[in-house]
Amino acid sequence: MKIAIDGREANGGDGKARYIREIIKGLSRNYPDNFQVTVLAKTALNFEINSKIEFCQLPKTKYPFSTNIWLRKKLKREKYDLFFAPTGYLPVLFSPIKTVVVIHDLAVYREDTQPKLKTKLIEKMLLPWTVKKSTAIIVPSKSTKNDILRRFGQYLVQKINLILSAMGNEFINQKLKREKFIFSVSTLEPRKNFITLLRAYQILPKNLTNQYRLKIAGNLGWNNHEFEEELKKANLCHQVDLLGRVEDKKLIELYNQTALFVYPSLFEGFGLPVLEAMSCGAPVITSANSSLPEAGGGGALYLKNPRDKEELARKMTKILTDDNLRKELSDASLKQARKFSWDKTVAETVALFRRVVE
Repeated sequence: MKIAIDGREANGGDGKARYIREIIKGLSRNYPDNFQVTVLAKTALNFEINSKIEFCQLPKTKYPFSTNIWLRKKLKREKYDLFFAPTGYLPVLFSPIKTVVVIHDLAVYREDTQPKLKTKLIEKMLLPWTVKKSTAIIVPSKSTKNDILRRFGQYLVQKINLILSAMGNEFINQKLKREKFIFSVSTLEPRKNFITLLRAYQILPKNLTNQYRLKIAGNLGWNNHEFEEELKKANLCHQVDLLGRVEDKKLIELYNQTALFVYPSLFEGFGLPVLEAMSCGAPVITSANSSLPEAGGGGALYLKNPRDKEELARKMTKILTDDNLRKELSDASLKQARKFSWDKTVAETVALFRRVVE
């Protein structure tokens, strides 16, 4: 079975990029019998893959449509059986062979998430085409499945396959000493709701802000002016650390050392940081919306209204002042994380490939 994987976003720093990397690494660990896999990308992958997996560099061009035409011809000429698009959409006018696409979320259809204008325009153009033309669709959560059915129609129910995401195998509980800081991680963009975390931190009891720093990791995204203004106005620069993007080794260390992980997102397709934090034994607060309860299960404390700074501050205070509760949540985190595995995710994905082609 010849399979081509769209790996164009594999080297990025967001959740989608991590998903693509983990799928490819999972195939590398457990290379399926009778498979011939090619990863297509614009630049060399920044992680190791099995020598059995072929890497093909896409031609450099100013025009994405030219790449799509080249790709279509290559797959047809070399008689590939399946094109796998974990990027979330299929290229325009692209369906020479059977296709499996991963739709991570429908965030671009929600105004409260304030997506990038370019991303919004591209995905709103490509998603209707993708759901119609794909042979099969993978979703990482029931929440995303329901969003697709509501948006595009119940006729897609037979095409959609729920295959849960997971955290990388390297995200483990290292049993390090928990230190005096609160941690969160994601691209700094409006839907991650760091503004509410910052406001909640400001109204914590003084003895807690004196003891616990706030650390936020992640690339600088877009529409951050409100967050930046709040940070300056509150004069918190000496208590809040913006770490930027951190490598996995450092990220795992932060998950293992933090006293509390907070993820007050307004909307998620899965919520991978929640699961990563849990697999490292961190107590977790997250939002009771979209897919986050699916990721967090019974292992987290949930926010009814993630925009309510008072509610978040109360829950943070409750955890930080109760050693027994922190231990209870840490144990619950580890129990929840054990339900997820990339090897299981990859095995279910490979099984779907076989069903689609056969």
